[in-house]
Amino acid sequence: MFGGGQIMQVTVESMNEFSHRMTVTVKVANIERDLQNELSGMLPTVKISGFRQGKVPLRMVKNVYGESTRFKIINSFIKDSMREIVTHNKINIAGEPRIETIKEDDQDVIYTIIYEVFPDVQEVKIGNLHVDKIVSSVQETDVLTMLNELREQHSSWEPLKLAAKIKNVVKIDYYGSIDGKKFDCSDGCDVLVVIGSGSMPPKFEQQLVGKKAGDKTFIHMIFPDNCHDKSLQGQDVNFEVTVQSVAERKSPTLDDGFAVLCGYSGGVAELKKEVVSNMESELTVALNIKNKKKIMEMLTVSNELTLPEIFIDHEARHLMEQENHNLIKQGINADKVSFDIDNFKNLAKERVSLSLLINKIVHDNKIRPDRDRVKLKIDSIAAKYKNPEDIVSLCMKSEENLLNIEMMVIEEQVVELIYKHAKVETISLTFSDAMSFQLALQPNHTNT
Repeated sequence: MFGGGQIMQVTVESMNEFSHRMTVTVKVANIERDLQNELSGMLPTVKISGFRQGKVPLRMVKNVYGESTRFKIINSFIKDSMREIVTHNKINIAGEPRIETIKEDDQDVIYTIIYEVFPDVQEVKIGNLHVDKIVSSVQETDVLTMLNELREQHSSWEPLKLAAKIKNVVKIDYYGSIDGKKFDCSDGCDVLVVIGSGSMPPKFEQQLVGKKAGDKTFIHMIFPDNCHDKSLQGQDVNFEVTVQSVAERKSPTLDDGFAVLCGYSGGVAELKKEVVSNMESELTVALNIKNKKKIMEMLTVSNELTLPEIFIDHEARHLMEQENHNLIKQGINADKVSFDIDNFKNLAKERVSLSLLINKIVHDNKIRPDRDRVKLKIDSIAAKYKNPEDIVSLCMKSEENLLNIEMMVIEEQVVELIYKHAKVETISLTFSDAMSFQLALQPNHTNT
């Protein structure tokens, strides 16, 4: 394919560290030969008005299909040349190559293609990484807290004739105004407010303490600076409030009857066992996510790569489109949301860098997806559905689904490899801190 006297002659020049221009020269005679063969092959089956099938003259076939067939042949040469240069030179090409020019004279068709390559990652340093590993466990107090939350979910509200206090629920009607004028969402009827829950601004809830059913009162407050409506931030507002009722929460007793109510005929022991199992499962997932995130952050920081803007822009645009799609799925009119691609570029750079680094680690350490772990991963995903066997079948039959799961397993294996070689500091957290998005302020550190 390459070299003098062959079908194509190819030269490649570097435009910069990442961009390259490939110039391909194809003899017109070769294109015409392929065109003749292609058109001749069409003769037995081609249909043209006025001629019987198989009896259409080659000249007529060329008049009708010659131009499109010739374009197809040239396009085939372009694809073949690109494929050959990538395979022959083991190029890690990024994105779609683009045709820069196509020129033709009596002898040759000459076209140039611009393509970009990913940076060549020479080495990924993991031995000098300092990473934190969060550890946690489910304690008896955590289980008791979870059971109490479960009791609260099955609570009822008992009307009170007494004055409202913290944790009581108050049903109110209210009307708000700023300088005597109504504003958006300034009124409400039959609104339930649990005092101290934060469902309403704290200053509003605090002024409901001491009120009884039938009371009419005025509440004055200043909207906080973090109010979701920026036009209301720092504004003085007055509310006219009518208290319809006051009630206190009545939670069921934690006994076998409550367990049956929750669907566990084996009583409290069975309910508690299931709660512990769910908590441990959720904790494992949370720790894996947090620890993986911390490792990946340290990996990109310790192995900074220079990336061309075209890669970052492409990934940023992809992230922006994903965000737009998510808004549409939530029923939000995305047309009214203004996206700025620059807001996605930091994450885009991190994702592209991370992908290159992980690929290098996988290649250098000959990591392959552990088949047993892939099966366990599929089973764990399927267990969340009503008919798990159908989900297992779907994952195994879909090449795309299976590949995604294999990549999840490979990333887990990469994390384990990094832990094995890096300097690891263990951070012990309580269950609640480990499950939150923020780390505890004063964790207990242990070197390992």
